[in-house]
Amino acid sequence: MFREEKELENGIFLINKLINEKVKDCYDCKSSIYENLNIENLCILGKSILKSAIIRKESRGAHQRLDFPETDDINFKKITVVNYHNNKININFEDIPNFRK
Repeated sequence: MFREEKELENGIFLINKLINEKVKDCYDCKSSIYENLNIENLCILGKSILKSAIIRKESRGAHQRLDFPETDDINFKKITVVNYHNNKININFEDIPNFRK
């Protein structure tokens, strides 16, 4: 799969649209609370993946970007760490531990 920033941004836009129109405050009373929360969590996960792909401005392994075709070991030979806190997705990069290099 080849990606470009414009398409990744559009994916985030579409997920936000889905959340606002179909997920947020629109719980299905025929489904369990867990199913409803799972849909919201899947949307957050999808946005996390897309945001991580946007920030990683390189191509590596299965992550191939047409707008950044080269591998950048200096800035991105790291582990991507994502956390979700206070309704905000935070993305950081951490050095790869020596035992994994």
